[in-house]
Amino acid sequence: MRRRYWTERQGFGGDRLDLEEATRLFASVIGELAERDLLQKWFGYECVDAGTVAGQAGGDVEAFVYRKTRRRDLWPIAERFAAWDEGAFFTAVEFMHDHVSFPTAGDTHTWRNCGFHASAFDDDEGKRLFREEINGILADYAGGFELRADGEIVRSAPEELAELLDEPTDARASADVKKRVAEAIRKFRHRTATASDRKDAVRDLADVVELLCDRASGVLETADERDLFQLANKFGLRHANDQQKDDFDQSIWYDWMFFYYLASIRAFTRLEGRQPSQAARIRAAGPSLPISTRVRHVRWGLGIVVASRATRSDVEVTVAFRDPEVGRKTLLASLAGLEILS
Repeated sequence: MRRRYWTERQGFGGDRLDLEEATRLFASVIGELAERDLLQKWFGYECVDAGTVAGQAGGDVEAFVYRKTRRRDLWPIAERFAAWDEGAFFTAVEFMHDHVSFPTAGDTHTWRNCGFHASAFDDDEGKRLFREEINGILADYAGGFELRADGEIVRSAPEELAELLDEPTDARASADVKKRVAEAIRKFRHRTATASDRKDAVRDLADVVELLCDRASGVLETADERDLFQLANKFGLRHANDQQKDDFDQSIWYDWMFFYYLASIRAFTRLEGRQPSQAARIRAAGPSLPISTRVRHVRWGLGIVVASRATRSDVEVTVAFRDPEVGRKTLLASLAGLEILS
């Protein structure tokens, strides 16, 4: 299946490398990689004896590049880069990432200093070296970008938040939550993302948070939930009304909202990931917790079960807590973190 290379993007500008500087540096990197023989697998080499030795791209490299990218202005890079627009630049970066390979074996042809002719390659190492070289350029171009290991250019994120993007949910989170979070991240970070796309991505994460809040109703108080949804509901992300705030710098605050919700989702899914052992203890107590069972909650302290009923997949209990300011609360036992005392 042919890989899709994106060729259009909504421009955002920047104050670091401009397009002319970025493309010139990229062309320089390609020249250096060629000297290190990382282009031989796909694009071949010149031999004083054999002449032009084709690589896997075949004898007509320009035609090969066009078939893969549907662009006629990319190859040869050294001759074309000065006329590129941003779409051509990003397409060339993604294309070359897929077509570099580190030589691991071969022969050195000494006649007339012909050079090294590779016969075996390591694709993963070649791509790693390419990213190592190109990501410094992308990070300094315009608003900052990053070439990921899958070969796609995305908007760069603060270094301290990289772990959150790499592991946004607990490993034990449901497949549905993982999929929805991954799609929101992709939408938000895609290099073609508009302000509307990023707004949609933040709203998508808010919807996931709401889903997780429903599952953790015994852990969060109403005030906690209100704080989580104040952003989505009051800053024009979800419901339209006259009281919403829309006079804010979207380029800054959408980023903040996005990572705020992403961090909340990570916390919720980690909380859910700790529940199996607690749920097992609840199930071991029978289909419901008996009235008068003494329990302890990590937040609200000691209490006693005053009502209990089994649901299809859990136990719903009402606990009267000793602290009069806490009072009675109805909780899902498997999510509430209740410790059974007697």
